[in-house]
Amino acid sequence: MLFFVICIGESETAMLNFAPGMALRIAGVYVVLAALWIVCSDWLLTAWIQNTEQLASLQIYKGWGFVLVTGILLYLITHRQFATMTRMHTRQMDIELKNRFLAEQLQQNLSASPAMTHIHRVDGRELMPVWISQNVTQFLGYPVSETLTPRWWEDHIVPEDHDRVMRSLTKLFDKDTLVMEYQFMRKDGSKFWMRDERRLIRDQYGMPTRRVVGTWTDITERKQAELTLRESEDRYRNLVENAPDAILINLEKRVVMVNKACIELFGAQKAEDLLGLSPFDLFHLDDHVQIRERIDRACTLGENAPLLNERIVRLDGQCVDVEVSAAPFQFQGKTALHVTIRDITDRQQTERELGTLHNLSMQMRKAEHLTDVTPIVLKQVLHALQADTGCVMLLSDDGNELTVAQGDGDWAQSIGSTFPVSSRVKTEVLKDGQALSIAEDRQLLADLPPLAVGQGPVVVVPLRSETAAMGLLAI
Repeated sequence: MLFFVICIGESETAMLNFAPGMALRIAGVYVVLAALWIVCSDWLLTAWIQNTEQLASLQIYKGWGFVLVTGILLYLITHRQFATMTRMHTRQMDIELKNRFLAEQLQQNLSASPAMTHIHRVDGRELMPVWISQNVTQFLGYPVSETLTPRWWEDHIVPEDHDRVMRSLTKLFDKDTLVMEYQFMRKDGSKFWMRDERRLIRDQYGMPTRRVVGTWTDITERKQAELTLRESEDRYRNLVENAPDAILINLEKRVVMVNKACIELFGAQKAEDLLGLSPFDLFHLDDHVQIRERIDRACTLGENAPLLNERIVRLDGQCVDVEVSAAPFQFQGKTALHVTIRDITDRQQTERELGTLHNLSMQMRKAEHLTDVTPIVLKQVLHALQADTGCVMLLSDDGNELTVAQGDGDWAQSIGSTFPVSSRVKTEVLKDGQALSIAEDRQLLADLPPLAVGQGPVVVVPLRSETAAMGLLAI
């Protein structure tokens, strides 16, 4: 009887663990205990009771008592067992409902996900589809049943990517993970870019299982954005390379890109001569403080650095006046500066010449006679051209003689000298307005004797009014 009481008190887990042989063990124990009860109880009653009638009555009571006790115990056991089975069944139903709900919830989440999930079975070195999420129909147009056919995935890789993808697939078995990007065909025949991520599942001991889990994601927009970015970068690079102004890219205070004009401006032979240098290596020391401030403001505040006159130092050590501007932009994921440099040497020369002409005009306005004009003209012209010697020769009223009205340098001693006008000077210079160079034509010295004094090349140009020739200017 003790065994039955223990069984009743055992937990559900213990009963479930003994369930396969429990019924047989209970029946065996019951037979043994019932036999012992009958034999032992009959032997005790016979030994204690000598009255036959009394013994027969006790035997009846003993039998009914045995039936009653075993009936109660059987009831308790079966009631406990049925209650346990009921709870197990209810729990199993709850688990099934929960699993069904989770499966539906998972399928809904997968359907709403931009990624298509797939599971493949490893068959040698090949992968056989086992399960693919239902959103594959939404994104690709194929029914799930079609995607589970053995060669469906391989057959719909675009031909130009097929061999590359199949070669890459073998790396999965060596590295456990694989990421591929390739073009795939939809049901309607259109192509799109797909990112394929796969992982080989391993067990708790690190041994590979026969399952591969992965996702497919449409990355067409990202690929298009990358293509647009590359085209934009190519256009930018082409514009920079062919720009007439010198351009360099300053990234983290290092030159990382230069154009042809920049190479020429700095006197370099090739781009590598400038790449890697600091901007401070390329600009005059006197400008370093303001350059540092302009770089910091542009990179920190994102402000454009306006045009400013600075001086660069060419690789041969020569200093050149330039005009510099800079604008921050994103380059290789970092803030860089697009620096434009323009050589202003010619412009400054032009500005000086214009200034000279302005001064000449202002001084000529103050002159009252022609004799007051000639020294002004000569002085300003010599200053503008940085010449050492010059003279002004005025034509006589009859056009046959030239008089040195003003001279400077070696020709100052010729002031007041008069000489006849040769036919050549009269025709080529005074009439036709040509400029002649004595360096190229030494015979001209014979026609203009005062110019024989001094050394160096000489240029002779006519001085004319609106109506007639007035004389010559020699520099």
